[in-house]
Amino acid sequence: MPVYPSVEPSNADFPQQPALSSLAHDELKHGLAPWRKDAINTAENLARGRGDLATDASPLVFGGGVFGQDMYNNADTLASDLPIRTVRLALRYGINAFDTSPYYFPSEFTLGNILTALRPEFPRESYYIITKCGRYGPEHKHFDYSAAKIDSSVRGSCKRLGTEYLDVVLTHDAEFVCDKVGRSHHDGWESGIVSGLVDPQDVGLQQTREQVIESLGLAPNVEAASKVHGKGDEQFLEAIAALFKLKDQGIVRRVGISGYPLPVLLRLSRLVATTAPYRPLDAVLSYSNRCLHSDVLVGWKELFAADPRGDSTNALPELQWSAPLLMNGSPFSMGLLTDGTPPAWHPASDALKAATKEASRNLVAQGDSLTMTALTYGLRGSEVAHPSGAGPQLSTLVGLSHPDHVHSAVEAYRVLCSGATEAGDALFPATDAANDRRDAYTKQAKNEKAVRDLFAQRGVREWSWSSGL
Repeated sequence: MPVYPSVEPSNADFPQQPALSSLAHDELKHGLAPWRKDAINTAENLARGRGDLATDASPLVFGGGVFGQDMYNNADTLASDLPIRTVRLALRYGINAFDTSPYYFPSEFTLGNILTALRPEFPRESYYIITKCGRYGPEHKHFDYSAAKIDSSVRGSCKRLGTEYLDVVLTHDAEFVCDKVGRSHHDGWESGIVSGLVDPQDVGLQQTREQVIESLGLAPNVEAASKVHGKGDEQFLEAIAALFKLKDQGIVRRVGISGYPLPVLLRLSRLVATTAPYRPLDAVLSYSNRCLHSDVLVGWKELFAADPRGDSTNALPELQWSAPLLMNGSPFSMGLLTDGTPPAWHPASDALKAATKEASRNLVAQGDSLTMTALTYGLRGSEVAHPSGAGPQLSTLVGLSHPDHVHSAVEAYRVLCSGATEAGDALFPATDAANDRRDAYTKQAKNEKAVRDLFAQRGVREWSWSSGL
């Protein structure tokens, strides 16, 4: 995994992008993505502005981890014209949100150079940029949540990305900084139990779901929500305060957190809202919790939406509660759920890796693909409406390294729209009733069930690995 350099590079130190006129022309397949009626860069849309992130950002977010050195691609790929062609095609389809981080070095430099080169076609006001701060390498020593570092990190991200402001900034992997409460950071079944997908007795636990929730510091009352458990929580709150200060200055539009363990993300979201000056987070990004081997995120949505004061809504009258935008990351679970080999650094257990290989072999033997099955499954929720009626139930970050990956992601979304249209709950109803997409959806549902059943049989479904210990 990359480590951010101690001496700050410049954008000129990284491959400069080719002239747009020299690029291969990657044609859209079947037109714009279903969520677009017209291109994002029409004069009318640019004059109108982008609107609200929850409703106007594309349901699919371009994951910039693919531009991290040797995370998913090597230096030769990053130096080729594939990155700019991939980003350009995504924008043409209507994918208008990008996620990155200094930790994905040199992702911010690469993405910044690409977006600058594409500015004649896609001005800054045609897309959203999400980045992170606080993590700069793979080890605990590479975290810095001090106010000074958060401020300089965000300003540095603006420079690297060629922008005067950032649409969203998230603290990166907050579980490595905050305090541990119960088994919030450990491997096990807690997230599955809270989601309602795992019966505690089936995994040898004698606690009820409510007792598990309380053991994680998540009791539904203001006392539990506002409790600072130690110096780690204090450091985390210092970083959040620095981000809200940058929001007040207009450099950051929305403040949020990212990480893996759902118990940690929920506790920190509640803590921020119930700590002076009582400003709820704008966004929470979870990854690898809405995918084939673990679909626990759906069962946590109501907990993230719930007022952290519980029934005592008269407490903390200064708090004007609004639920954060909940985002899902990594349908492939960081490269695990593909027909290839997962990255060497992947934290999955040997049992989960073995079950994944078995699932891939089964699908390939019948002429299908774990990669496409995982991609489509991981996008579920982005094709149906949020209960509030504003935007999708979930926005999903997906890494796209090649124009073919962009085509595949949009096609997977079209397949999901076909199924949602049949069910009557599509956010963007399919305009055609082509048998091939209905058939594709039927096959997808069958393959999903087969893989999910296999993971259950192997004892790994809804299991979470440890993070931040």
